[in-house]
Amino acid sequence: MTKIEWLELKAAYQRGEGSCAELAKAYGVKPGSVSSRCRREGWRVEMMELDAQVGRLVGQDLTQRAQTLAQRRQNFLERTLVESEDWLDQIAKAKALVDVDDIDSLRKLVSTWQIPVEYGRKAFGLNEAENNRPPTLVSISMANPPISAPMKGTAIPSMPIDWVAE
Repeated sequence: MTKIEWLELKAAYQRGEGSCAELAKAYGVKPGSVSSRCRREGWRVEMMELDAQVGRLVGQDLTQRAQTLAQRRQNFLERTLVESEDWLDQIAKAKALVDVDDIDSLRKLVSTWQIPVEYGRKAFGLNEAENNRPPTLVSISMANPPISAPMKGTAIPSMPIDWVAE
C-alpha cells in the first residue's frame, strides 16, 4: 500500500469505520499488517488523546452555554420583575380611585392583579407545584391600611395576595 492509502486506512480507523481486521479486509491488506502498524504508530493512543481533547472542548462549550443561558434567565427575571412592579404601581394608583361600594370597579381591579401575579408566578416557576391543586378563592380587603405594591427589588411571591387562575 502507498503512504496515502495507509493514511486513508488510519483515518477510517479513527473515524470508527471498523476494526483493524475489518479495515484490512476492506483495503485488501493482511490483518496482522494493520494491527502491527496500529500498535507501532500508536493509533489507539492518538484516538484517546483526541477523545480527551474533544471532551475538554465540549465541556468548555457546554459550560459557556450554561453560563449564557443562566445570564439570559437572570435578565428575563429582572425584566419580568420590573414589568410586574410597573403593573402593581398602576394597580395601586387605580385602587386609590375605586369606591369600595362599586362592585364592578372592585371586580375589574381584582382582575387586573391576575396579570402581574400570573407572570411573576410563571417567571419563578411557582405554578408548576400547584398545577394539581384546586383553585383558591382570592380575597382582597379594601379596608385601611391599603394593600400596597411590593417595594422595588422584592419578588412577586412576597406579595400580600395569592392568586391561582384556572
